[in-house]
Amino acid sequence: MTRRGRGLLFSWGSECLRSHCWPAELSSPARCAHTSGSRATIFSVGNCAQRIRRLAATPCARKPTAPLSQTVSGTHAICVSPGSLINPDTRSLSRGLSAQPPHDLMGHLRNRIHDVGPLTVADYMRESLTNPVGGYYMKGGMIGAAGDFITSPEISQIFGELVGVWHVAQWMAAGQPEKIQLVELGPGKGTMMSDMLRAMSTFPIISSVSVHLVEASPTLREAQYDKLCTTPVPDHKAPPPRSSAPRSDEAHQSLVGPQVMWHDDLSGVPNDTDSYTMIVGHEFFDALPIHQFEALGGQWHERLVGLTDNRLAVKEKNVGSCESGLCFTLAPSKTATQRLAEALGHLPLEPPPSDGALIEVCLDAVRICNEIRRRLSTDSGGGSVLVIDYGDTAIVKETLRAFKNHKEVGVLEAPGTADLTSDVNFGHLASLFTAPSFDSPPASMYGPITQRQFLLSMAIGPRAEALCKNLGPRESNAIKLQVHKLIEEMGTRFKFAAVVTDGASAEPIPVFQ
Repeated sequence: MTRRGRGLLFSWGSECLRSHCWPAELSSPARCAHTSGSRATIFSVGNCAQRIRRLAATPCARKPTAPLSQTVSGTHAICVSPGSLINPDTRSLSRGLSAQPPHDLMGHLRNRIHDVGPLTVADYMRESLTNPVGGYYMKGGMIGAAGDFITSPEISQIFGELVGVWHVAQWMAAGQPEKIQLVELGPGKGTMMSDMLRAMSTFPIISSVSVHLVEASPTLREAQYDKLCTTPVPDHKAPPPRSSAPRSDEAHQSLVGPQVMWHDDLSGVPNDTDSYTMIVGHEFFDALPIHQFEALGGQWHERLVGLTDNRLAVKEKNVGSCESGLCFTLAPSKTATQRLAEALGHLPLEPPPSDGALIEVCLDAVRICNEIRRRLSTDSGGGSVLVIDYGDTAIVKETLRAFKNHKEVGVLEAPGTADLTSDVNFGHLASLFTAPSFDSPPASMYGPITQRQFLLSMAIGPRAEALCKNLGPRESNAIKLQVHKLIEEMGTRFKFAAVVTDGASAEPIPVFQ
């Protein structure tokens, strides 16, 4: 998001929200910083230009990754890192920068907090999950019985097959468009897409489909390529040598026909106006970074992640620590992200009901939902979205948690070694998809309904019976146990919601009516 004002052009790093403008009345207390890697120097709005010119002439120990400033139509452009969103009066500028770059994620986090101050919870999640040094998703082996968690597609092939059949029915309801872009957000190991394509290959839709996987992790891209594009080999034979993870925008032939392409972000998927776009995300929104705001003294304070041996931004309040040396702290004054959340209507302006109340806000979802709406518009060919995740229509408590070896562990305990997740606020998603916006048309969201409702409506029982027909007692019993887990043990925790753009796409099939 950018906003011209007071001679500056603000650029809000990875917290970019392209669909919204920074309100003029909030620009006065804002702070901005130029960052180079994990380094940041704090400026106030009033003296940014002068300080930048002086710093630009000062020799640096490390070569900056970007120029300190540039001119855009006579306006200084300042890049703001999400980690620098705390007001500068809560950190010391006199501390020296760390001498050596770290070689592990924990060291990187400690250095970054020491240099620029406490991180927002969202930035801590982003570092823990996707940092190339040691981010959780950059590794392999996290999904499945031998990993840290298991997902519905990994439990039974029926899950992905029925999701694929739903897309076939939606395609038919839309008039069987000739070109389909099938997009999956966060495809995991590629298991669900593999099962979807196998089911869809029995219908004419398969000849119209191109597959686009939004995945940033090279390790997971390799797993997805193996699942979708490589012929399985018997257990007693060695698999063929793998060269490298598929590169972005590089097309590969899938086993059932459609071309498969990988993209780092949804914005990288071609915006083909002749194609009907079908987007599916299974346990995608729950992994997006969230901001947390806690009530204290009749006001909301953003929760931050600091160091136990150097409690920055703490106002006589430590809200949790662990052996890792990290602790949760509260910002003593409003942060830039808090002002943004208030301006967008995601954080109430009225005083909190009582101390200890907590609100979770996913600002990344704002950008993603707006991008989805734009892609489903009439000008872009229309389309649909299927969101599958755990959560509820309203979240009124803390839901951020970490999982390792199928057990819940401390969120700050060992960054990069555990999955971080939070419940999806489907009510918030509905408001993002349906609210008016200046650059994308509104959409309609149907649901959420429970996973049990969806699977039963899509005839999971008859499908299981068909699979068991030619199997022995042991295999048949295994399938029955899988179905029981999907519709009974996980049936109410997980939700399904469908989204279509008003006037551009067919309403979802009756399972959502």
